[in-house]
Amino acid sequence: KFKMKQDLAKDNPYMKMVINILRTGNILDRRVSNVLKPFDITHIQFNILRILEAVSPEKLSAGEINKGLLFPTSDVTRLIDRLEKRKLVSRTICKENRRKMDIAITDKGLQVIESSLPEIDRELESFYKNKISSKERDLVMDVLKRINK
Repeated sequence: KFKMKQDLAKDNPYMKMVINILRTGNILDRRVSNVLKPFDITHIQFNILRILEAVSPEKLSAGEINKGLLFPTSDVTRLIDRLEKRKLVSRTICKENRRKMDIAITDKGLQVIESSLPEIDRELESFYKNKISSKERDLVMDVLKRINK
């Protein structure tokens, strides 16, 4: 393994924990991104589709979608533009506020989720299944929830 002359974490166990959380997040991001590659969407676009799926047939504004993202971004409108070009979402002018756009998932967007979600589940389960027990998984979830409060 590559060793740096100066350890980023030095002797700080909390910094070591943060580095391991970030590394794990990066590994998971790559694995999910690889599953989504054949569907020609990124994990953040997938996240947008999942948010819209959850409220379907209701519609959301770009701002409402952004609030629901795992990692909110100022780029949400451009991401929605790309999804609309691929006919995965539809966009209409809001009847109550003509300056606002209503965004909804399309049947094609729902099909992408329906096809990709089982593959993501299999990928993540195979990643963890032989590494941690369900008891350890629940402990990690509990600790992360406390950190995220």
